[in-house]
Amino acid sequence: MGIASMLACLKRLVVKNYPCTFFTQERLRCDQCYYAMPVEGLEVFTFTPCPKCRNKVFVPLPIGDLLLFQPIGAGGFASVYKAYHRAMGKTNLAVKIIRQDKKTDPEIIKAFLAEATVHQQIPPHPNIVRYIAGGCEDDEYYYAVEYVEGERLEQRIKTQGKISETEALSLAAQVVAALKHIYNNGFLYRDLNAGNVIVRSDGVAKLIDFGLTMPIEQAQEETHADSIWGSSQFIPPERVCQGGEDACSVIYSLGMLMFYMLSGGQYINAESIAGVVKRHVGMARLAVSSALLPGISAPTIESVNTMMRQEPAERYQTFEEAELAIARLRSPR
Repeated sequence: MGIASMLACLKRLVVKNYPCTFFTQERLRCDQCYYAMPVEGLEVFTFTPCPKCRNKVFVPLPIGDLLLFQPIGAGGFASVYKAYHRAMGKTNLAVKIIRQDKKTDPEIIKAFLAEATVHQQIPPHPNIVRYIAGGCEDDEYYYAVEYVEGERLEQRIKTQGKISETEALSLAAQVVAALKHIYNNGFLYRDLNAGNVIVRSDGVAKLIDFGLTMPIEQAQEETHADSIWGSSQFIPPERVCQGGEDACSVIYSLGMLMFYMLSGGQYINAESIAGVVKRHVGMARLAVSSALLPGISAPTIESVNTMMRQEPAERYQTFEEAELAIARLRSPR
């Protein structure tokens, strides 16, 4: 490889891993030809053509020490961007910000900041995405966490068709460890579903999204809300009935998640979201068997059945109990 080729490779490597070294308050550098274009007049969060080579360059947004430079997701009221922290010097942050058309909604702002506050109070854990910062700067509400290179469990299941028993038990063990850690620090994680677990290439699972997490005492109280929040395929029956929730409620969701991993399909299906929710409490349950989970060991099927019982008292009652059950499945005598 010639010197010119080596320099080009080095430049591309720098751009890929440290893209924000190519952005200042005045100039934005193209990642193809490295032309430094003026920032003035460019609209943030849009792709603009490089004046020299016409390559589409994303115009980042600075928020305090953060520089948001790559869109990676969007939700009902917020968008998520890959970001660079000037002080930390790393490009491994994911930053959620409230969408422009929702920035004046006081209820959305309250919920957004509450999620960041709850996450901040939970100490770091290897199976939970790490909190970095949150607040309001430069007229933007933001919530920053570590960026996890991997794929959502939901996408992994869709790609593979289903997850092997060995891998499913490994992921379940990591998830329940994260749930127990959150619970031991005073909170109940109430939105367990395949979209809120990211799996790295090395098999490490990370729990994300604390929007429905609340203090244990608050979760245990009965509610009389007009709306039921949560992922319909994984929601526990007691939430549908607006009763109090505890660890066994999340364990129900874990059972649904394990069934989804092991079978590649949802345990409860209906034509509408309302229909799915109603069937969590109104259907006559078929026991999970080898017919529904072919090739899966009987002890694992029995454990999934226990987690998915409609009556809370018939499930594992604590995360420790569920954790021990999964550990035994992973190390049979």
